[in-house]
Amino acid sequence: MSEKLTKSAQAVLNYLQEHAESGSISIEQKVLAFCLHLSRATIQNALEQLQKAGHIRKEVGKEEGTANTYFLIQFSSAPVPSKPAMKAIPYSKPAVAMAKMRSKNGKPDTITGILSIECNGVKLQIKNFADIVGCFSLNTHKLFCAGLIQFTNNNNIGDKSDKINCGVAISLKEYAAMCGYDVEEHQTDNPTKEKQRVKNLLKHVRKQIASDLEILYTSSLTWSENTNKKSNDYLDIRIITDKGIKNGYIYMKFNDSFASYLKLRRLTQYPVALFSVDARSANAYRLGQAMSFHYNNDNNIKSHTANRMKISTLLEYTDLPTISEIQKGEHSWTDRIKEPFETALDELYRREILSDWWYCHSGDIVLTDDEAQNFPDFETWSNMLIHFEISQATDHSSRLATKEEKKDKREVKRKNTRTKKSKAD
Repeated sequence: MSEKLTKSAQAVLNYLQEHAESGSISIEQKVLAFCLHLSRATIQNALEQLQKAGHIRKEVGKEEGTANTYFLIQFSSAPVPSKPAMKAIPYSKPAVAMAKMRSKNGKPDTITGILSIECNGVKLQIKNFADIVGCFSLNTHKLFCAGLIQFTNNNNIGDKSDKINCGVAISLKEYAAMCGYDVEEHQTDNPTKEKQRVKNLLKHVRKQIASDLEILYTSSLTWSENTNKKSNDYLDIRIITDKGIKNGYIYMKFNDSFASYLKLRRLTQYPVALFSVDARSANAYRLGQAMSFHYNNDNNIKSHTANRMKISTLLEYTDLPTISEIQKGEHSWTDRIKEPFETALDELYRREILSDWWYCHSGDIVLTDDEAQNFPDFETWSNMLIHFEISQATDHSSRLATKEEKKDKREVKRKNTRTKKSKAD
């Protein structure tokens, strides 16, 4: 395997190795072309080079009457890198707000058939909602984020050029596994029954995904955002314009306007383990996303506040009752707010999204055991900070150092330009 690979062949090999399960992957050339944004001819040449170099071997078979090509990856002695705990996505106001949205909190219009859901300054409208089997839920947001991850892989986020790849393809089986479904066949006394189990499970997952795709397809977003000291209004922008599930892949194409917006956002990190958090722990999901976004913000890292957030701020990302709602009834704020909040943080720890968390004062001063167990009232508690650490967090030190170096060079250049202009005057 000493032959040097072309860039396209290396890209194909990287893709196959990343998505191969047990050393093999079943995928068609046209799917590879779509995922890697290469021509069919380029894919064909790349696969032939990989076969000739001994990186892969090809088997052709038929399943349920449809011809499929199977590429079995022959890995070298080098270990296959583990899949990252974090995936880069564009930080966006809609993504943050949509995590808290649910259909039951929406307002249906019986005349237009549109369901409107508003949260944190973002309005989502679902057309013909009564005709859709399903609802906007945590699963819809997960699929949306999975699309954002692939969109990030396909584009140079932050690049101001007009070149944008709006289409994404996600492995159905891989996505199901990330969401916590056991879609791998295990050795049992009844292989036929085990195969049928996996088939039925994937059928169930496919049905849920089809519903979420339909909701994203019929949805549009409206919001305002301040960018570079300028206010921008985004009015009734569709999320995706194409969708489908075919040959084991989930396809969607982001709307051109929405894709243009996403491409100019800053990057943040989405913990892959969030996909496995189910609807019963919805607040854990929302808190996990919010904490990760805060943790991976460059300004927060520079100010050394990336691992601390005020409780009152974190509560805004949940659907826990407000203190005003609690005071109207006879419930205790500790039972209805504090304990569910702590349970959500413990769930993030259990799923290894957080490696630790604790209460602290400003200045990162840890509370004593007595202070942490005896908050006198809601106001005192909500004004405290949560110190948290993200598991397997992305190391930004090298990137930030490079960014700072470029900033210094630009500043020197500006000073030299001003000096030359001053002397000329």
